[in-house]
Amino acid sequence: MRTLLLAMLLGGCVASAGPAPTERPATPATPATPATEPTTPGKEDPLASLSWLAGRWGAEHDGVLTEEHWMAPRGGSMIGMNRVAGTDRTLFWEALRIEARDGVPVYVAQPRGGAPTEFPRTASGPTEVTFHNPAHDFPQTLVYARSGDRLSVTISATVDGQLKEQGWVWQRRP
Repeated sequence: MRTLLLAMLLGGCVASAGPAPTERPATPATPATPATEPTTPGKEDPLASLSWLAGRWGAEHDGVLTEEHWMAPRGGSMIGMNRVAGTDRTLFWEALRIEARDGVPVYVAQPRGGAPTEFPRTASGPTEVTFHNPAHDFPQTLVYARSGDRLSVTISATVDGQLKEQGWVWQRRP
């Protein structure tokens, strides 16, 4: 996960950006829709409350695009990915998922497809969710919060008795 921090630092801190001049023309964005198809007749997907996270999010800073994609909840999971890329190469990528375990969402990160690190949900609201793993080095806490077409992501940990924090603000992308 220390690689995650380095890659995120390369991606730029608290940034927001519109389409870059070198990007292909944008196609109209399709708004995320809540999961409405039950996984079992009469039951809602256990992650339906996180449907606001679904979509493509990102920002460009100094020619480096940081983007994160999340599929809508279905079958007790949300599948995601994060990529940090310049114009000529990928600097970092990460496989992500949120799984329902005994009704509790668990965020699972696999930087560069490596070993998974799990962060159970510790708090949530209508458009915000917090995941926490106090045993992990960095990050220990991840907070996703949506406001309209913006998604803020904050990662933090207590390291040597001091709070270390990194954050981004991403825009919905087509």
